[in-house]
Amino acid sequence: MLWSALLIHLSGGRIETHFHVFASLATLSIYRDWRILISATAVVALDHFVRGVFYPLSVFGIMTESPYRWIEHAAWVLFEVAFLAPGCYRLRKEVWELCVRQTEIEFAKRSVDQQVAERTKELSEAYDLLAEKTAETEKLALVARYTDNAVIITHADATIEWVNEGFTRVTGYSADEVIGKRPSDFLHGPQTDPKVCSVMRDAIANRSGFNVQTINYRKNAEPYWVDIEVRPIHDADGIVRQFIAIEADATERVQQEQEKVRLNQELLDASRQAGMAEIATGVLHNVGNILNSVNVSVSVIRNQYSKSALANLEKVS
Repeated sequence: MLWSALLIHLSGGRIETHFHVFASLATLSIYRDWRILISATAVVALDHFVRGVFYPLSVFGIMTESPYRWIEHAAWVLFEVAFLAPGCYRLRKEVWELCVRQTEIEFAKRSVDQQVAERTKELSEAYDLLAEKTAETEKLALVARYTDNAVIITHADATIEWVNEGFTRVTGYSADEVIGKRPSDFLHGPQTDPKVCSVMRDAIANRSGFNVQTINYRKNAEPYWVDIEVRPIHDADGIVRQFIAIEADATERVQQEQEKVRLNQELLDASRQAGMAEIATGVLHNVGNILNSVNVSVSVIRNQYSKSALANLEKVS
């Protein structure tokens, strides 16, 4: 505005140079700050007032002029500012809204990036955990596949859901033949202990585990001793949905134990007979001692009798 005043002064107050003020105001509006226009208007009004009153030739190009003409020029400046200021305010508001939206977008992008990073980390951890569990599952599958024990997974009602290959090797039944059936439907027979069957039924009804030993029957009707360990499987709510049973063929061990009992009984009988023989030997020894004493006494009596005079008495008679 001061440069405009200087230009008006140097041009001798020509009316054309006053348009430099309007052009300068338009240039200042590019800053989009209406307060700058107020300060510029104040500077123009003050300049026209001072020079219009004390030196009108510098601003109006004439030697004398009404002291109120500066108000007309100031009014024209206010007229232009009346259009420029709302535009500045509107543009500033739009820029502010754009900045707010841009900031929201940046925050949203940052939040999304953070969520993506967290989700990626969670997925990575989940993948590592899954890989670990998969490896563990594969190991368990190998154990279940190659173990000599029969592994059975049943539903809560004791119907078979899955069996391993060891079950087929022990019982002779394939998985297709037993899935959907109860083990008691085809494994129990005449020698299966009814008390053990009752214990197993009660434990399954109570959703609890148990350990028993009984006689089962293979597919070829051959009986065999088996150790059965059954444990319930709980879901996330603590409800028993399945049972897992591990059955080990105990026939050889039971036969060894029975053979051991038989040998112990034979040893006990032999010990009893040896004791009786020892007692008999003692009795015979004592009887022999008595007989020896009797023999000695008889011999003495016989010798005394042979030396007796009774024989001569017989002759005398």
